[in-house]
This record gives sequence, C-alpha cells and structure tokens, in this order.
Amino acid sequence: MIFKITKDKLIENSYKEGMKELIDFWQFNWSMNTPDVLIVESRKDINEIWGEGTSSQIIGWANHNQIYLLDYNKLETESSLKLSRNGYKAFIKHELCHLFFKKVSKGASAPKWLKEGLSIYLSGQTKLSQWKKPIKFQSFIQSNDENKKAAYEEGGFFIEFLVKKYGKRKILDLIKSLPKMKSKTSFEEEFKKLYGYELTYKNINKEYLS
Repeated sequence: MIFKITKDKLIENSYKEGMKELIDFWQFNWSMNTPDVLIVESRKDINEIWGEGTSSQIIGWANHNQIYLLDYNKLETESSLKLSRNGYKAFIKHELCHLFFKKVSKGASAPKWLKEGLSIYLSGQTKLSQWKKPIKFQSFIQSNDENKKAAYEEGGFFIEFLVKKYGKRKILDLIKSLPKMKSKTSFEEEFKKLYGYELTYKNINKEYLS
C-alpha cells in the first residue's frame, strides 16, 4: 500500500500535545525516531493492511513505531464509531501511550488491564462519557486479549486510582520491572511489594472505597 504525505492540523496538534504530555509522565525523552502517523482513508484500506475483514469499530492501532488512523472525516462512512474532535484527539494519545509503554517496558508482556488502563487514563478517556466510573472493581484483573472488555471499562479507572492515591512513581517502577518477570505470580509479588497489598478485588476495593 502507498501512503502520501499530507497535512492534517487535528492530527498534528493532537500528536504534538500528546507527545509532550506523555514524555512528561513517562520521564522518557523520546526525541529521535519518534512515531509516524499513517492516515488511512477507508475500511477497505484497513482490511487490506490487516489482511482480513475488520470490525467497524476499529479506527486505528499502534504497530512497531507507527500509528495507523482512519481519517477523522471518514469516521461516519467507514466506521460505526461517533467521536467528537476531543474524542479523536484522546484516541491518538491512547495509541501513542501504547508505544511509550512498549519502549519503557522494553517490549515485555504485561496484563491487559495495565496496558489499556494506562492508555485510557493518560489519554483522558476516563473523563469522556464512553465509560462510567465503577462503584467498585470486579472484573478487570482477569482481562486478556480474548476477554478485553473489562480492561477498557475498569482498567483506566483503576490506574487513575493508583496514580492519584500513590503517585506515578510506583506505576512506573512496576512497568520498568516487567522485563525481569517470569510469570503472573512474579507480577503479583511485585505489585504487593510496591503497593503493600495483594492484587485482589477485596483489597483493591477496600483501598478504593476508603
């Protein structure tokens, strides 16, 4: 597929703003080989890139050092999502965050809720009306690539809670320790060491509701 160089103020401004804010949060000065943004014009193009038919809700994704985005002006005809300009900006920042996560974690595997939760929180999507703040947490820990709904619905709010209550240093330390983890158990042990309690809904909700 051939891509052409084009100007898009919405994407350019969202990119610059997102990179600046994410560099500040991650304390990672990404100044060289920064991510490229590739604008896709149609569902047909998305399907061609993926090599298969795709859900009408897929409007972009991060891959290697690139972000693919369906043109904002094509959302209505080429997708089933209705996003405001602010929602589209948040989506761009969400995908940028995935690339920062990969850099800082050195590509290590991580729980679905941690990756998606950080992207949702840092992009500001918890402030949009797409997801409602949970009264209590009850399903995000088990989320994975096959069962990802709770990672989106609860993950962002859990990360928001952790950062506001304990600061960002602990969550960054957790992510930086991912490369040395060999199992789910080692992740849970590291979480307990950093936060002082086991990663269970009972413990989480006790802290969350206090």
